[in-house]
Amino acid sequence: MKNQRIVMALLVGVLAFTLFSAVSLQAEIYKLSMGAGVGLAPDYEGSDDYTGTPMLFGEAVWDSGRYLKLDGSKLRANILAHEIFRLGPVANYRLGRDDSVDVDDDRVKHMEKVDDSFELGAFAGIQIKNWSVMLEGLQDVSDGHDGFVATLSSQYAWRVCDPFTLSFGVSTSWADKDYMRSFFDVDAGDSARSGLKQYKADDGFKDVGCSLKADYIWTDNWSTRVSGSYKLLVGDAKDSPIVDDRGDENQFFLGVMAIFTF
Repeated sequence: MKNQRIVMALLVGVLAFTLFSAVSLQAEIYKLSMGAGVGLAPDYEGSDDYTGTPMLFGEAVWDSGRYLKLDGSKLRANILAHEIFRLGPVANYRLGRDDSVDVDDDRVKHMEKVDDSFELGAFAGIQIKNWSVMLEGLQDVSDGHDGFVATLSSQYAWRVCDPFTLSFGVSTSWADKDYMRSFFDVDAGDSARSGLKQYKADDGFKDVGCSLKADYIWTDNWSTRVSGSYKLLVGDAKDSPIVDDRGDENQFFLGVMAIFTF
């Protein structure tokens, strides 16, 4: 864990260096956007109960092609000034599973809680016109789930007409034992408190999913974004009693936000 935190700290340092370099070189930001909205999501991964959640968005794009983007709880920075390739650090805040407040299920709420996690990592990808592919890896550095998650995703943006764009995406995620056991294990203590059978999850692919995003530009400054996604839990995640007996392997998200572009 100590070595991982050192590596992640270096990635954050690269991010800070990139931004300060852009300022010192008087690089111009030609696009700056900020947005906020509300979404509906499962109250924990694998749940069949849904709760409201705030949505945040921010994006600064430099004339070199570098960018800094906040999308929900994830902050990503592209440090390459290149037409096709993308590379940079990522920071993410992942919600856990609280033992009393956030969990509606009468049995799961009695299990040991999973703390919220602060994750750091990196991404690499390519973008060719409206099509992109990205590989991302994130490691918990806050002693929440203590695990690592890798996600492969692809997206295509279709400009239907001048003010209206549809974006289609697909993705899959792989998680290590620490992550899987934090969210999907049922140990002896959890079994006694919740009545669920004992279960031990292993590393592997945990989900596949798809997404749809619609952006409509109303004026030079204001736009609206409606987004939805579907994720199917697979493998040991799907077979966990937390999901199979008390929750649902089908995970949905729906959100809407307003975005202001300077």
